[in-house]
Amino acid sequence: MKITKFALASLVIASMAATGCSDDTYDIDGSSDTIAYIYHTPNSDSSQPANSFNIEMDKYPTWGIVYNTPTSTEYEVRLTHSSNSDVTVNLGVNDAAVANGYELLPASAYTLSATSLTIPAGERSASFTIEFNDPNAIDADKDYMLPVSITSVDGAVTSENLATALVTVLKTSASVSTSRTGDEITDRTGWSCLYGQRNCPDIINNPSNYTYWFNGTGINPIEISFGKTETGITGVKLQVYSANYAVAKMTVYAAANPGEVYEEVATAEYSVANNTAIISWDKETPVNAYWLRIDATPWSGNGIVPVYATVYKN
Repeated sequence: MKITKFALASLVIASMAATGCSDDTYDIDGSSDTIAYIYHTPNSDSSQPANSFNIEMDKYPTWGIVYNTPTSTEYEVRLTHSSNSDVTVNLGVNDAAVANGYELLPASAYTLSATSLTIPAGERSASFTIEFNDPNAIDADKDYMLPVSITSVDGAVTSENLATALVTVLKTSASVSTSRTGDEITDRTGWSCLYGQRNCPDIINNPSNYTYWFNGTGINPIEISFGKTETGITGVKLQVYSANYAVAKMTVYAAANPGEVYEEVATAEYSVANNTAIISWDKETPVNAYWLRIDATPWSGNGIVPVYATVYKN
């Protein structure tokens, strides 16, 4: 399937993450020095690394990549002890810390709120923010990393273990279901339908009028034009004449505007021959489409006899 989710995770490199020391008493190797390090609020998911967070970006077939969660995250630079004078901490992107298998997150995809922080005398922290401002700068076929490091400190010592925050942008799959998601679009004004390049109005308008269309054993494409852009589409159901003409596999494609090339939305396979085939995707990742194409692969040499197509939306 082609709905691609990007899981955006952030963690602070820490070889001592398993020590169990709290950040309030943290001191490296028993040193009495004032040490500067990077901290992030712990993720509520206990399975995630310490000092990590996760947000997601989705690649829609017709919209490009968009955010469906907060578009920024805040870090703190903390001191293990307060200082009698101001402490200046300088930050920068550390290209050398990009791990194998990743590319550096493009500069146009984020904004670093500050590259120099001042922690006032007597205080123990100052904050900076990473704002993710252009998701479409990201290539859907790549994994990215953004290492932000403490480059220098005036008035304290740089931590050896917690001086770099890594933001990783990873591809994951959005869930596809064979259960219904959303509500049926009942207003079909302006809709039209082609089945094997033949007009098939009954497939979208009259399921009780059994004007069957039969296309043999190959992939059977059904193209639905909404006559306008339908927003928030979350799934499709295809009803066939009987289980003897069942669907074994169904792939949905979408085109946002007339004349645009179809892009794959989702694919589902069916383990039981039935007279209905449903495919749906996350309600959080809906699709806008002017055209929708349904490619249905038959279970047997009987082919597919479609009766009615239902489209669901948020």
